[in-house]
Amino acid sequence: MKTKITGAGSLLGLILFITIALAGCAGDRLVGTWDVTSFEMQQPGQQGVRVQSIGTITFNSDQTGTKNIRYSVLDRQFTDTLSFNWSKSEGYITLEGPGSEFAKAWIVVDDDRTTQRWRSTDGENTVQLLELKKR
Repeated sequence: MKTKITGAGSLLGLILFITIALAGCAGDRLVGTWDVTSFEMQQPGQQGVRVQSIGTITFNSDQTGTKNIRYSVLDRQFTDTLSFNWSKSEGYITLEGPGSEFAKAWIVVDDDRTTQRWRSTDGENTVQLLELKKR
C-alpha cells in the first residue's frame, strides 16, 4: 500500500509541476516582438489623432525591452528607439525608462496571445490607446 501512496504522490507532484509551469508560460505571453498597429491620442472636445503601423516593441523574458517606433503627426517627427524595463500585474503593464512617451503605466483593455490593447493618459487630458499585434 505504501508503494501506491508514493506512486500517487509522484503523480500528484508531476501534475502540480505541470500546472505551475503552464501558469508561468501564460504570464510570459508578452515576451516577444509586437507590431504597434495603432497609437491614438484623444482629448475631450477635440478630434483624436491616430497613427498606424508605427514600429515594434520587443519584450524580453528578463523584463527588459526595446522600442523601434517612428511616426509623424502634423509635420512633427517622433522617434523612440529607447530601451525600457517592464512589469506586468493584474490589469496593468508598466514600461519604465527615460525620455519616452510610452514609459508609464498602461491599463490592459485586451490581453490576448496575439493582440494587446492598452489605455493610458499623458498626465493631462489626453487619453492614449496603444494596439499591438504579435509577430
